[in-house]
Amino acid sequence: MSVHKKAKKMFKRIKISKLMKKFFIKSNIKGSNNKIEAFYDGKWHQLRIKNANSNFWIKGNNNVIKFHLDTKTLPKNFNLTINGSNNYIEIIGPIKFNNTTIEIEGNENIFKIKKPARVVKNCYFCLEGLAEVNIDEDCGLNMGLYAIINNNFKNKHKLTIGKGVFIGKDVIIRTSDGHAIIDPETGLAINEPQDIEIGDNVWIGARNMILKGTKIPSGSIVGAQSVVNKKFETTNVLIAGNPAKIIRNNVFWDVRDFGRYMKETTKE
Repeated sequence: MSVHKKAKKMFKRIKISKLMKKFFIKSNIKGSNNKIEAFYDGKWHQLRIKNANSNFWIKGNNNVIKFHLDTKTLPKNFNLTINGSNNYIEIIGPIKFNNTTIEIEGNENIFKIKKPARVVKNCYFCLEGLAEVNIDEDCGLNMGLYAIINNNFKNKHKLTIGKGVFIGKDVIIRTSDGHAIIDPETGLAINEPQDIEIGDNVWIGARNMILKGTKIPSGSIVGAQSVVNKKFETTNVLIAGNPAKIIRNNVFWDVRDFGRYMKETTKE
């Protein structure tokens, strides 16, 4: 083989290797009628490639993944795993991710997120059959957010996060207890999963646990390391403790400027 042919063959191999390393969602999809689409230039486009820093693994049928983009480039540092069918994921952006994973297990899950206020960093969402997540715009989803949304495989359960919600570091959100608690007489579980609803402009402090059946009303604050497991109806309250309770009414918070609200408490 001539030097020219060897060089041409090596160049082709390197080119294909780089391309495979960088792109081709299709190689990680098993099943039929799965669609990955992006909206840009005023219309929807069927996608077959991804960013090198993201991973897509899909096993199932009739799954739909939609991205709203300002360019043709899919988000970086975004990992999506689907093991099931008839799931729907919509990323309404553009959104920047950093080491964030959405894991779908089972069928008929829905995940929607609108453009956040900052990078979605080190977050993990797990939806386990008939689960639904809706995250509105301008949210701050911070490092270590761990959310599991699952059900009893009969009824749908969901997590709703309103506009302008800021979630601190290492927060856990769960719509179920994770394991069944059984009544020995009936043989049935007594701990039904329940929805979680977080209103608009809520600040959830670091290392909180937001458990099934929780409702946090708009304009409220949840103090750090609290365990919230019930519905609160009054807006603009400070909630804290284990279990959490209202410790102050008629408050508001502002993410934009901490210093301008501070007043001198001592004088020279």
